[in-house]
Amino acid sequence: MNVMTTAGPTEPNYHDPMEEVDTAIDVNNALDAMTPYEQILVYAHYYNDMSLREIAAIVGTSAPTVMWQLRQAIKNIRKKITE
Repeated sequence: MNVMTTAGPTEPNYHDPMEEVDTAIDVNNALDAMTPYEQILVYAHYYNDMSLREIAAIVGTSAPTVMWQLRQAIKNIRKKITE
């Protein structure tokens, strides 16, 4: 007999899909709260897979500066999500 079982909320491997939805909403809200410049950096790098050099050429700065600015933006996203 082939019986499929799913983990319930009390099972150790249970993952509530609503947690992913909540996290996505939190990330979108944090992105919306960023400056337009920070949004450009985050979207270009993480959503459009642009390299730091490509982004630097577009925004007129160096790749290390873009990397630092991205780190600060991600740090701010994490901070807003955990508030």
